[in-house]
Amino acid sequence: MTTDTADDIRTYLAMLEELHPGNSRSYFDGLRNERPGAMDATVRNIEYGLSQFPPGPVVDLGCGHGLQAYCFARKGRDVLGIDLNEYRMAWANEAFAALDTPGSFEVGDASTAMDGRRAGVVWMHRSINHLTDLPAFFRSAHGALAPGGGLVFVTSNETSRHLLRFLPFVRPGRHNTKTLKAQLVEAGFEVAAIRYHGYLVALPLKYRPPFTAAVDRFLARIPGVRALAGSFTLTAIAR
Repeated sequence: MTTDTADDIRTYLAMLEELHPGNSRSYFDGLRNERPGAMDATVRNIEYGLSQFPPGPVVDLGCGHGLQAYCFARKGRDVLGIDLNEYRMAWANEAFAALDTPGSFEVGDASTAMDGRRAGVVWMHRSINHLTDLPAFFRSAHGALAPGGGLVFVTSNETSRHLLRFLPFVRPGRHNTKTLKAQLVEAGFEVAAIRYHGYLVALPLKYRPPFTAAVDRFLARIPGVRALAGSFTLTAIAR
Protein backbone atom coordinates (compact mmCIF):
# COMPACT_ATOMS: atom_id res chain seq x y z
CA MET A 1 0.00 0.00 0.00
CA THR A 2 1.43 3.39 -1.01
CA THR A 3 -0.16 6.60 0.22
CA ASP A 4 0.86 10.24 0.47
CA THR A 5 1.80 10.96 4.08
CA ALA A 6 0.72 14.61 4.03
CA ASP A 7 -2.68 13.58 2.63
CA ASP A 8 -2.99 10.91 5.33
CA ILE A 9 -2.28 13.55 7.99
CA ARG A 10 -4.93 15.89 6.58
CA THR A 11 -7.46 13.04 6.35
CA TYR A 12 -6.93 12.05 9.97
CA LEU A 13 -7.13 15.62 11.27
CA ALA A 14 -10.33 16.15 9.30
CA MET A 15 -11.85 13.02 10.85
CA LEU A 16 -10.93 14.12 14.37
CA GLU A 17 -12.53 17.49 13.62
CA GLU A 18 -15.66 15.80 12.29
CA LEU A 19 -15.96 13.53 15.33
CA HIS A 20 -15.06 16.16 17.93
CA PRO A 21 -15.47 19.64 16.41
CA GLY A 22 -12.92 22.14 17.74
CA ASN A 23 -11.60 19.86 20.47
CA SER A 24 -8.36 18.73 18.83
CA ARG A 25 -7.39 22.07 17.31
CA SER A 26 -5.04 23.24 20.06
CA TYR A 27 -3.18 19.91 20.00
CA PHE A 28 -2.56 20.15 16.27
CA ASP A 29 -2.17 23.89 15.79
CA GLY A 30 1.17 23.51 14.02
CA LEU A 31 -0.23 21.06 11.49
CA ARG A 32 -3.11 23.38 10.69
CA ASN A 33 -0.56 25.67 9.02
CA GLU A 34 -0.27 27.96 12.02
CA ARG A 35 3.45 27.19 12.39
CA PRO A 36 5.68 27.33 9.31
CA GLY A 37 7.33 24.06 8.39
CA ALA A 38 5.27 21.90 10.78
CA MET A 39 3.75 19.70 8.08
CA ASP A 40 7.10 19.22 6.33
CA ALA A 41 8.82 18.25 9.57
CA THR A 42 6.06 15.83 10.59
CA VAL A 43 6.05 14.11 7.20
CA ARG A 44 9.83 13.74 7.29
CA ASN A 45 9.77 12.26 10.81
CA ILE A 46 7.09 9.72 9.90
CA GLU A 47 8.70 8.69 6.62
CA TYR A 48 12.16 8.46 8.16
CA GLY A 49 10.75 6.32 10.97
CA LEU A 50 9.16 4.00 8.41
CA SER A 51 12.44 3.75 6.53
CA GLN A 52 14.10 2.53 9.75
CA PHE A 53 11.40 0.09 10.88
CA PRO A 54 12.32 -3.61 10.76
CA PRO A 55 9.50 -6.05 9.89
CA GLY A 56 6.80 -6.76 12.46
CA PRO A 57 4.02 -5.00 14.36
CA VAL A 58 4.63 -1.40 15.41
CA VAL A 59 3.94 -0.30 19.00
CA ASP A 60 3.55 3.49 19.08
CA LEU A 61 4.31 4.48 22.69
CA GLY A 62 2.92 7.84 23.76
CA CYS A 63 0.88 7.95 20.56
CA GLY A 64 -1.38 10.86 21.53
CA HIS A 65 -4.46 11.04 19.31
CA GLY A 66 -3.08 8.36 16.99
CA LEU A 67 -2.01 10.55 14.06
CA GLN A 68 1.36 8.92 13.41
CA ALA A 69 -0.08 5.47 14.10
CA TYR A 70 -2.63 6.17 11.37
CA CYS A 71 0.13 7.07 8.90
CA PHE A 72 1.97 3.86 9.76
CA ALA A 73 -1.21 1.83 9.30
CA ARG A 74 -1.82 3.47 5.92
CA LYS A 75 1.60 2.22 4.87
CA GLY A 76 0.51 -1.33 5.69
CA ARG A 77 1.97 -1.72 9.18
CA ASP A 78 0.10 -3.49 12.01
CA VAL A 79 -0.17 -0.84 14.74
CA LEU A 80 -0.85 -0.78 18.47
CA GLY A 81 -0.96 2.68 20.07
CA ILE A 82 -0.44 3.18 23.81
CA ASP A 83 -0.91 6.42 25.72
CA LEU A 84 -1.64 7.39 29.32
CA ASN A 85 -4.50 9.68 28.27
CA GLU A 86 -7.82 7.84 28.20
CA TYR A 87 -9.75 10.28 26.03
CA ARG A 88 -7.03 10.31 23.38
CA MET A 89 -7.14 6.54 23.18
CA ALA A 90 -10.92 6.63 22.88
CA TRP A 91 -10.73 9.22 20.10
CA ALA A 92 -8.05 7.25 18.24
CA ASN A 93 -10.09 4.04 18.34
CA GLU A 94 -13.12 6.01 17.15
CA ALA A 95 -11.23 7.70 14.29
CA PHE A 96 -9.64 4.44 13.10
CA ALA A 97 -13.07 2.79 13.05
CA ALA A 98 -14.61 5.70 11.16
CA LEU A 99 -11.80 5.56 8.59
CA ASP A 100 -12.07 1.75 8.35
CA THR A 101 -8.39 1.38 9.23
CA PRO A 102 -7.06 -1.60 11.20
CA GLY A 103 -5.31 -0.72 14.45
CA SER A 104 -5.91 -0.71 18.18
CA PHE A 105 -5.23 1.58 21.12
CA GLU A 106 -4.80 0.98 24.83
CA VAL A 107 -4.37 3.15 27.89
CA GLY A 108 -0.97 2.52 29.44
CA ASP A 109 2.17 4.02 30.94
CA ALA A 110 5.09 4.05 28.48
CA SER A 111 7.56 3.22 31.25
CA THR A 112 5.96 -0.20 31.82
CA ALA A 113 3.88 -0.73 28.67
CA MET A 114 6.38 -3.08 27.01
CA ASP A 115 6.66 -5.46 29.95
CA GLY A 116 5.59 -8.91 28.75
CA ARG A 117 4.78 -7.74 25.20
CA ARG A 118 6.19 -8.74 21.81
CA ALA A 119 6.77 -6.34 18.94
CA GLY A 120 8.79 -5.82 15.79
CA VAL A 121 9.20 -2.09 16.31
CA VAL A 122 8.80 0.27 19.24
CA TRP A 123 8.29 3.86 18.03
CA MET A 124 8.36 6.87 20.38
CA HIS A 125 7.84 10.43 19.17
CA ARG A 126 9.21 12.58 22.01
CA SER A 127 7.51 10.44 24.66
CA ILE A 128 10.95 9.28 25.82
CA ASN A 129 11.22 12.73 27.43
CA HIS A 130 8.64 11.65 30.03
CA LEU A 131 10.53 8.57 31.24
CA THR A 132 12.51 8.88 34.45
CA ASP A 133 14.37 5.53 34.38
CA LEU A 134 15.65 5.10 30.83
CA PRO A 135 17.96 2.11 31.51
CA ALA A 136 15.02 0.15 32.95
CA PHE A 137 12.82 1.09 29.99
CA PHE A 138 15.50 0.10 27.48
CA ARG A 139 15.80 -3.32 29.13
CA SER A 140 12.01 -3.74 28.98
CA ALA A 141 11.88 -2.69 25.32
CA HIS A 142 14.73 -5.06 24.48
CA GLY A 143 12.81 -7.90 26.10
CA ALA A 144 9.79 -7.13 23.92
CA LEU A 145 11.73 -7.20 20.66
CA ALA A 146 12.92 -10.27 18.80
CA PRO A 147 16.54 -10.15 17.60
CA GLY A 148 16.65 -7.62 14.78
CA GLY A 149 13.67 -5.69 16.17
CA GLY A 150 13.98 -1.93 16.36
CA LEU A 151 13.54 0.81 18.93
CA VAL A 152 13.19 4.09 17.01
CA PHE A 153 12.61 7.35 18.83
CA VAL A 154 12.63 11.11 18.31
CA THR A 155 13.81 13.32 21.16
CA SER A 156 15.21 16.78 21.78
CA ASN A 157 18.95 17.37 21.75
CA GLU A 158 20.42 18.51 25.07
CA THR A 159 22.81 20.75 23.15
CA SER A 160 19.89 22.82 21.89
CA ARG A 161 19.59 24.40 25.35
CA HIS A 162 22.47 26.66 24.38
CA LEU A 163 20.43 28.20 21.57
CA LEU A 164 17.29 28.98 23.56
CA ARG A 165 18.28 32.55 24.27
CA PHE A 166 18.70 33.15 20.52
CA LEU A 167 16.04 30.99 18.87
CA PRO A 168 12.72 30.88 20.71
CA PHE A 169 11.38 28.01 18.56
CA VAL A 170 14.14 25.60 19.69
CA ARG A 171 12.73 23.06 22.13
CA PRO A 172 14.92 22.55 25.23
CA GLY A 173 16.43 19.07 25.13
CA ARG A 174 17.02 16.53 27.88
CA HIS A 175 19.15 13.90 26.17
CA ASN A 176 22.52 13.57 24.51
CA THR A 177 23.53 10.82 22.12
CA LYS A 178 26.63 9.73 24.02
CA THR A 179 24.71 8.85 27.20
CA LEU A 180 21.82 7.27 25.30
CA LYS A 181 24.13 5.10 23.21
CA ALA A 182 25.87 3.79 26.34
CA GLN A 183 22.54 2.96 27.99
CA LEU A 184 21.22 1.23 24.86
CA VAL A 185 24.34 -0.89 24.42
CA GLU A 186 24.14 -1.90 28.08
CA ALA A 187 20.54 -3.04 27.49
CA GLY A 188 21.56 -5.21 24.51
CA PHE A 189 20.95 -2.85 21.58
CA GLU A 190 23.19 -1.81 18.74
CA VAL A 191 22.80 1.84 17.71
CA ALA A 192 22.29 1.63 13.95
CA ALA A 193 21.53 5.23 12.95
CA ILE A 194 21.22 8.75 14.31
CA ARG A 195 19.59 11.45 12.22
CA TYR A 196 19.85 15.06 13.37
CA HIS A 197 16.94 17.34 12.49
CA GLY A 198 17.75 20.90 11.48
CA TYR A 199 15.64 23.90 12.41
CA LEU A 200 16.03 25.79 9.14
CA VAL A 201 12.77 24.22 7.95
CA ALA A 202 10.96 25.96 10.81
CA LEU A 203 11.68 29.33 9.23
CA PRO A 204 9.06 30.95 6.95
CA LEU A 205 9.63 29.93 3.34
CA LYS A 206 10.91 33.30 2.19
CA TYR A 207 13.67 33.20 4.83
CA ARG A 208 14.84 29.64 4.24
CA PRO A 209 18.18 29.25 2.47
CA PRO A 210 18.27 27.24 -0.76
CA PHE A 211 19.02 23.53 -0.32
CA THR A 212 17.80 23.67 3.30
CA ALA A 213 18.09 19.90 3.88
CA ALA A 214 21.65 19.81 2.56
CA VAL A 215 22.63 22.77 4.76
CA ASP A 216 21.08 21.09 7.81
CA ARG A 217 22.97 17.85 7.13
CA PHE A 218 26.23 19.72 6.68
CA LEU A 219 25.80 21.69 9.92
CA ALA A 220 24.89 18.52 11.84
CA ARG A 221 28.30 17.04 10.98
CA ILE A 222 30.30 19.93 12.40
CA PRO A 223 31.44 19.39 16.02
CA GLY A 224 29.86 21.94 18.32
CA VAL A 225 27.19 22.96 15.82
CA ARG A 226 24.77 20.11 16.45
CA ALA A 227 22.79 22.50 18.63
CA LEU A 228 21.35 23.72 15.33
CA ALA A 229 19.87 20.25 15.00
CA GLY A 230 17.61 20.68 17.99
CA SER A 231 16.23 17.12 17.80
CA PHE A 232 17.36 13.74 16.59
CA THR A 233 15.94 10.36 15.66
CA LEU A 234 17.83 7.34 16.95
CA THR A 235 17.46 3.79 15.66
CA ALA A 236 18.57 0.94 17.93
CA ILE A 237 18.43 -2.74 16.90
CA ALA A 238 17.96 -5.54 19.44
CA ARG A 239 20.82 -8.06 19.49
